[in-house]
Amino acid sequence: MNEHNYMTIIDLILQDAGEDVSEEIVDDQYNTAAYDAARPHIFDFIDFISDLHVLTEIKKITNSDSVGGDVKSSVAQIVGVEMSRSGTRDSRTLVIQFYHYLLEAIS
Repeated sequence: MNEHNYMTIIDLILQDAGEDVSEEIVDDQYNTAAYDAARPHIFDFIDFISDLHVLTEIKKITNSDSVGGDVKSSVAQIVGVEMSRSGTRDSRTLVIQFYHYLLEAIS
């Protein structure tokens, strides 16, 4: 896939979550439900972010040095949006939900 396609998919997920993105896609014209489709895969996103070899693999696929960092930072933004927009009222519940998994991903 072209490197622009990776970033467009991530931008569609972020835009569906209500975030401002660089792409000029009118919100009311396209309802992608991309964020709802991505929510069950949050822990896979965390695995993706924590994998040290992902940047090398993305560099091989796209032949670009900067795209890997852009993709990883955008995926981290998706995880951050999910953590900040949880349906729980108590923030401690949210931290406990992700804390164990984030701790495991680092080691």
